[in-house]
Amino acid sequence: MGYVLPEDAHLALVQTRDHLRLLARLTEPRTDTGADELPLCPLALAHCFDRLARDLDEVVGAAVWG
Repeated sequence: MGYVLPEDAHLALVQTRDHLRLLARLTEPRTDTGADELPLCPLALAHCFDRLARDLDEVVGAAVWG
């Protein structure tokens, strides 16, 4: 017994993982350049987090116990 994840939901999950990795790279400290500024404005970052939450909601909703 377990969950069955449709192919499109699996793809959304993979894309969400990749999106999180991108955000992690964008927010890594940059000691070699000396710049500690985040290259994303707060509104853009909020949009990214909101999109990630919506994508994960869709994946969770698509999972079927079976």
